[in-house]
Amino acid sequence: MPYCLLMDGLAKAGHIDEAKSLFDKMKEKSVRSVQPADGYAHSIIISAFSWGGLLEEAKQLARDFEATFDRYDLVMLNTMLCAYCRAGEMESVMQMLRKMDELAISPDYNTFQILIKFFCKEKLYLLAYQTMEDMHSKGHQPDEDLCSTLIFHLGKIKAHSEAFSVYSILRYSKRTMCKALHEKILHILIAGGLLKDAYVVVKDNAGLISKPAVKKFATAFLESGNINLINDVIKAIHGSGCKIDQLWFEKFTQPCKENEMEV
Repeated sequence: MPYCLLMDGLAKAGHIDEAKSLFDKMKEKSVRSVQPADGYAHSIIISAFSWGGLLEEAKQLARDFEATFDRYDLVMLNTMLCAYCRAGEMESVMQMLRKMDELAISPDYNTFQILIKFFCKEKLYLLAYQTMEDMHSKGHQPDEDLCSTLIFHLGKIKAHSEAFSVYSILRYSKRTMCKALHEKILHILIAGGLLKDAYVVVKDNAGLISKPAVKKFATAFLESGNINLINDVIKAIHGSGCKIDQLWFEKFTQPCKENEMEV
């Protein structure tokens, strides 16, 4: 443990070469800390290489560990997973996930964070979304910045309902939400024609959404011809601080009048 603590301190201070030199000396002397029962030493060096930009070295050390030892814990698996993700090794990432399943080791918060960031980097946004859904089902609350990034990309690929699901996960968590996120999801829902969900966003966050965004929602709602929620939508718009002038009022009431005439 003293060797590992010293190595960890060197790595965190940016002295990666010195940390690696100490690691090599430990292996030469067959220090217990580098044996399979203690993946701590390997974990320190692999992490140091990964965060220091030495991705090939991190990947090689991870593979050396795999070839030499057959005992893993979650910390070591996460470390290796992170190294493979940073190196863009999709096949190795999937292999690590299969190994976790084989060993019946449950992913933790860090596992999910590593995977979601990796899938986003690889532009596999629906896979990132499915991973976040799994993360939420396991009782872990995702990071707000990660949610915001995923919501943006899901909106870009027109996965509007999935973007709203991520928004809802964050909304019902105990984390504080950035005000701008409400408007971001509102634009995505309008683009996807999910106006009932857009209404809920406006209703629950009226004071946090800009007036132009509310008017955009109102216009989309009017163009949809949906008369069932008109009263509720008018209340939501009023609650946002937007003034409903005579012209807008006539636009909102016109569908109701037309409906009465048809009846």
